Amino acid sequence: MPRPAFKRLDIRRAVISSLLILAGLGLFYFAYKKFVPSPLFKLVGPSALKGLEVGRKEAPDLLEALKRNAAYLQRQSKRGAGKTYRLGSVYVDNSSLICSTDRLIRLLKEGGGHLALESLSREFHIIKINVPVLVTGYYLPELEASRTNSTPFTHPIYSVPEDLITVRLKDFIDQVDLPDRVLRGRVEGHFLVPYYTRANIERAKGLRPIAYLKDPIEVLLLQVQGSGILTFPDGSTSYVHYAADNGYPYRSVGKILLEKGLITREQADWQGISGWFRAHPKESKEILDQNPRFIFFKEEEGVGQAVGAQGVPLTPFHSIAVDPARLPFGGVYVLDVEIPGHGRMKTLVISQDKGGAIKGVDHIDLYIGRGERAGEIAGRLKSKGRLMVLIKKFEK
Repeated sequence: MPRPAFKRLDIRRAVISSLLILAGLGLFYFAYKKFVPSPLFKLVGPSALKGLEVGRKEAPDLLEALKRNAAYLQRQSKRGAGKTYRLGSVYVDNSSLICSTDRLIRLLKEGGGHLALESLSREFHIIKINVPVLVTGYYLPELEASRTNSTPFTHPIYSVPEDLITVRLKDFIDQVDLPDRVLRGRVEGHFLVPYYTRANIERAKGLRPIAYLKDPIEVLLLQVQGSGILTFPDGSTSYVHYAADNGYPYRSVGKILLEKGLITREQADWQGISGWFRAHPKESKEILDQNPRFIFFKEEEGVGQAVGAQGVPLTPFHSIAVDPARLPFGGVYVLDVEIPGHGRMKTLVISQDKGGAIKGVDHIDLYIGRGERAGEIAGRLKSKGRLMVLIKKFEK
């Protein structure tokens, strides 16, 4: 009677073999998911737009922002400028950005400020950035200033120094992915060498102060935000904005304070960081100098709004800064994020600015507006959100 025993043994072997195969497939799937990254850009369906809202009160501002974006893109087109991006299976160039912006303008006008989600779903590719996106905020600060170095105004902001050299790589290297890449340096003998860091910026030749602020943290604030309104003792005002930098990457002073255990994570917003600096004036320079990046400014009168890298005024809650090497500059996006004190926001935003601290696809900066209240929101905004690109489909 050996055959039943052999059959039982064969069945056991078959079961064990099957289990081992399933376990192997499970391990393979786990390893695949762990080590093979998901696509960075993913086409998604119409359900991704659920909850998208453009209120009738904000529609005029959004419409104006779209018109400014369209004008910028048209100027780029006439110059033969613009970059081609590959977002998964979709290629995006300047002409597709123009078509997308123009169609959204028409849809807003036709809907009287209301966006028909059915039209968006039917006419646009919805391309999701397939990673959580860190959303930070920036704003247009209003700062008291003086034209002269006199107490308490003793901390200068500078225009571009005479010895700062800017090299545009596209003038030397014929590659399409180098439209905005620059080197900053100074001439030493017959060589171009790196420019001075923040710690030794006073060595620069021809430094010309535009104005003086009350403390070094206000200077850093202006450099981080990129522009501001200066108010002088006689009541006059002036707009200053980014003109150039010294070529070094930005290092967050908040992270420096955290690493040194000088503040807690709960204190790592702008209010907490600036509070620490004002409470420790003697230690301020040592900490600030660990951020090598330094910004130089240009002054313009008669400007009351923040102007972004497109050269047009920014629109609160609808203008964002992106890394133009990775995400379409002049693109229209759907942003879904929690705003401190405002709740969840899911609306259209336009990439009209860029910043030294904005790198990659997983970090954007949302423009909040002008003044102290905007600064409070911007200083607390550090939320993970979702970002999707809207690109008009080409008709077949």
